[in-house]
Amino acid sequence: MTKLNLDSISNIKDVGKRADTIVRMIEACAPDDPPLLSDLLARVNDVGGVLLQVLGEHQQNKIMNSGQQIKWKIKVLRDEWGNPPAPGDEVIRLVQRKLLDSNKLPIQPDDLSVSMVDGSYEDRFFDKIVFPIDEKGCIECNFNAAVSFLNLYGLHAHTKKPLTMKPEHSKEPVDAPNGTKIHVWYRKYQEVDKAGYDELSKCHARKGPRRGLDPVEESKTK
Repeated sequence: MTKLNLDSISNIKDVGKRADTIVRMIEACAPDDPPLLSDLLARVNDVGGVLLQVLGEHQQNKIMNSGQQIKWKIKVLRDEWGNPPAPGDEVIRLVQRKLLDSNKLPIQPDDLSVSMVDGSYEDRFFDKIVFPIDEKGCIECNFNAAVSFLNLYGLHAHTKKPLTMKPEHSKEPVDAPNGTKIHVWYRKYQEVDKAGYDELSKCHARKGPRRGLDPVEESKTK
């Protein structure tokens, strides 16, 4: 992925000129070699935050004008239960819908509470966006999804330093879907650039049960 010169951009004090410079840099990037989001997120409180805003607006305009958008490659390191990826697995991103009813009026608090209790809240108020994991253990994301995955659960593409404030995994084991108690993993994704993706080997098909998800066989020993 293209490495933008963040220091040269930060030296441009005029906001309009800075935005124009960023757009020109983005337009100069090859479609399959976009700016490295890891660099921007690592400096989100500095020039990286400005760049992310401009890049997001640029992508939105591209979608509106031509339907085209840049895609980023994200390496899936593990799922939340620590299982390595396998081809055919999926990563699901939940995106909250506007909390409006069929008449475009705000959903009442009582209705929200009932949905939380009866388990229908997620299905009613969230869209599930599915990202299939490819043969190299990666997913392909648009700008919003890539920033979300990296900001919440990601590592830098090159330094492998965490971009998230979350620890590596939960301090205490929690209840897993299969009834066991294990740690939840938070650092699950790493951005990969074009050269890094080309060098990745194919990941192996899954062997054996998945921790936290698949039923645990009872011991046959007496």
